[in-house]
Amino acid sequence: MAIFALISIAAFATAVSGLGCGDFAYDICHDPPANQELHVGSLEECIQNCDLFGSFDQCDYILYYNSGPDENCKIISGPGTPEEEMAIYLNACSVTGQPMTSTGDNTGSCIEGPEDECAATCKDPCQDCTADPCSGYKGAQCLKNGSPGETGDKGLPYAACLTFCTLQMSSNPWSYMTYDKEQQECICYDDP
Repeated sequence: MAIFALISIAAFATAVSGLGCGDFAYDICHDPPANQELHVGSLEECIQNCDLFGSFDQCDYILYYNSGPDENCKIISGPGTPEEEMAIYLNACSVTGQPMTSTGDNTGSCIEGPEDECAATCKDPCQDCTADPCSGYKGAQCLKNGSPGETGDKGLPYAACLTFCTLQMSSNPWSYMTYDKEQQECICYDDP
């Protein structure tokens, strides 16, 4: 049976699950064309439709909207594996957000970035998010609420942003970061 990935779309910020691999968020994403667009009553119903379409290789992942379009379940399929197709979608998102550590302070284990980046300041290897049970779930079109803390110099690559915000944790309450690929802007936040 194929593995199906899930992306849940929300027009508002989502609550994080306790600072871990399941707390990545993506914003300013470009939705791919859907194979099917359906109106469903719940996320579970959307997943059931993906399972049905997936039985004949027509669902790699879903885009589910809590509110918004009437056809709130979009079935997405492409020529690659579900993981490859989701990676294509997420790589087209301009903004990525993530926690830096599992505890929200510099005593927790570091969380790796979406391309396996690990902050240079981490003493131990970063937590491997590919083994996390939430690795198939991603939140997209999630706006980061809260006041920005520290902003890194423009032009930093993602790995340098992750290191910058993690390094700042020893003297600041930063626990979450966002990175805008297009603007090359790095922002550290004290709230996830």
